[in-house]
Order: sequence, then C-alpha cells, then structure tokens
Amino acid sequence: MRMRVSLLLVVFFVFTQGNFVFAASTNAPKGKAKVTLGEIQRWASISHKLTREYDILVNDIRLGRADVNERMRSLRAYYPYTPYYDPFSKNLLDQMTRYAYTVDTSEDRAAVNDALDKYRELVYNNLAHLDVVSYALTLSRVDVRFGDEFFFRKVRDSIRNSWDGMIYVGTSPDDAYKVITYAEQTYILSTHGAKANEGEIFNVDKQFYDVREIVTEDDESLQLFFDLTTPIRTVQVRQALREKENKITIPLQ
Repeated sequence: MRMRVSLLLVVFFVFTQGNFVFAASTNAPKGKAKVTLGEIQRWASISHKLTREYDILVNDIRLGRADVNERMRSLRAYYPYTPYYDPFSKNLLDQMTRYAYTVDTSEDRAAVNDALDKYRELVYNNLAHLDVVSYALTLSRVDVRFGDEFFFRKVRDSIRNSWDGMIYVGTSPDDAYKVITYAEQTYILSTHGAKANEGEIFNVDKQFYDVREIVTEDDESLQLFFDLTTPIRTVQVRQALREKENKITIPLQ
C-alpha cells in the first residue's frame, strides 16, 4: 500500500511540474471592458441551455454514441457556459488528487466508493479541460479504477488537435490561438519548444490577447498570439452575475 501511495504522489508531482512550466500571464489586461446588464442576462440565459447540451454531449461521447473528434468543437464551445467551468487547473487537479488518495489509501469501502463517484463526476463534468483529461489519463495508467486509458487518450489528443489545419494560426491577433483554458495555452507553447516567459495581455473591444515573445530550442525568436477572451471574459461575467445576485438577495429577518 505504501508503494502505491508513493507512486500516486510522484505521479501528481511529475504531472503538475510538466504542465505548469508556462504559467498564465499574471499581468493585468491593459484597459477594462465593463460587463453590461444585458451581457449578464444573455450569458445566464445561454448558460442554462448550453449546460444541458454539454451534459448530453458528454454522456453521448462516454457511451460511444458521439465521436469525440467530430464533436470536440461543440464540447469546447459549450464548456465555458457550464457551472463546472474553470479556466485554471490547480483546484481541479487538487480535488482529483484528494479523491484518488482516498481511493488508494482508505480501508472504508463506503469512503472509497464515494471518492470514486466524486472523482468520476469531476472528470466528466470537465471533459473539455485539457489538464483534467491529461491527469485522468495519467491516473488511469496507475489504477484502472480511475478510468479507461484509451478513452482519455483519445479525448486528450482530440483537444490537442483542435487547431490542426489552421493556416498561420498564432501569428497575428486575427489568427490568434483561441483557447478556453490556460492549460491549452501551456500545451501550445510547449509544442514550440519555447522557453518560459511572461506575456502581456491586451484588451481590444472586449477581446483579450496574450502576446508571447518566445525563443525556441533552436534559438528562433517568435511572437505568438493567444486569444484569451473566453477564460477572461467568462470569469468577469460570472463574477458580475454573482454580484448582481447578491445585491438582490433579501436577508432573512
């Protein structure tokens, strides 16, 4: 048992170290884009519909009724409108690790089953999140209870292939890499063999771009453009929605 626990911890350390080399820029966006009441209302209305669509699509992919490669564009489009969405990785991976640790170490059968249920729910709720799927793939290789290795590899590769076939992608703001999680940006940067660097985020008419000056392993200088509108704007709108709901909540007397 101790060897299993040690292996699990090593897996988490190696995975996170390998995936957080290119951290999201901590620079605040230049310029501010106000969230309007109409935008909040539209987002809330669309969110309910697309969350249902997302849940149905995830279930169809799990059951083999839908091909993940053919439906990945829809999966990534729906995901940011769901309550599960998190553009970052740390909290999600920490939760997965806690559940996995319980599964691996607890002698309480009920606790193990509960942890497995919560682990699977988290993973499938975030099936469009590259780091969640990649970590699920890694854990599935350690213990089959954490899922089907073939399935998670196919989903991971499908997310990674989202930009295949695009001409001049990443070379200008008009052709910027459109990412829905910072894990996708991390992966794209890694494919260029780039050295870690700090980016600069610009706000242009409610669009957010992260511009990276990178140097590849071949000492080639490149400028890459990332469209971070989805992760940044979604967080802003959801925050504004929470503040609106808090203001209209009448405290109990």
